[in-house]
Order: sequence, then C-alpha cells, then structure tokens
Amino acid sequence: MVLIEPTLHQLLPAEVYQQVSRETSPIIAAGEASDEVAAWQGMMEHAGGDKWRSLDETKKLRIINALKPLTPLLAPHLRQLLNFSVTEDDVRQLQAPTLLFYGDDTVFFEPVISARFESLRADIQQIQVENSGHNVHHDQADLVNDEILQFFLTS
Repeated sequence: MVLIEPTLHQLLPAEVYQQVSRETSPIIAAGEASDEVAAWQGMMEHAGGDKWRSLDETKKLRIINALKPLTPLLAPHLRQLLNFSVTEDDVRQLQAPTLLFYGDDTVFFEPVISARFESLRADIQQIQVENSGHNVHHDQADLVNDEILQFFLTS
C-alpha cells in the first residue's frame, strides 16, 4: 500500500485536531454557502504551503477560478477528512507492506501524522521529499514514481 500524505486527522493529538477543525470550519461554511472564492482561498491558504503564498494575486485568482467547478465537493471532502475513523489499533494491525510519502512544505498537521505512524509502526517506510508540498506526487513526480516502482518491485 502506498499512501501520499495520508490525512488521517483522527490520529492527531486532541489539541492539533481542534486546531485543524477551527481552521477548516470557515472553509466548509464558505463551500456550503457556495462562496467559491472564499472557500478556495481558505483551502489554498490552509494547504498550499509556501508555493501558494509565493504566487502573485493574479496567478492565485486564476487557480481559484480553475477550482470553482469543484466547490460542491470541497465541504464534504473536508468533513470526511475530519471524521474519517482510524485508530491507533488500525495502524498497529496494518498487515500490507506500506510506504508513506510526505512533502517538506506541507500542511502543518501532516508531520504530526507522520510522527504518529513512526511511533506506532517504526517498520513502515516513510519518505520525506524535499521541495514538495501536500501534492508531493505532483511536485516531485519523478522521484515519487521511482520510489513507488522500487517499493512494488521489492515488496
């Protein structure tokens, strides 16, 4: 099994989970109100990392406009991420060979999830990819694809 930045909020410590919930609530509300610009601005500020913050306003608006057709999916997606049930026992009992990828410029909670995996299952291989964000498979596609292929060939 290969997971790219598995957003398993239920593995977060309570205070981090509450922070994520507080930060995503306005995004969910904007999405449910069909306020496309506010929803996607909030989402990209939340998950876009330094790459997003480095863009000029014209480029940001172009990206937000391209994402607008996906607005009806945004609130349900975020709600599902917040409520997806996974426990420490689920991680401990995982039997499939597993590889996890994380970007070095990702959402603040992903390193916390990575650390939880490490504490629960140090045997699960994790790859931290430099110069990549939450979409590590997009940002460093060649590296990620090579690692996945190698993982499948040797597992």
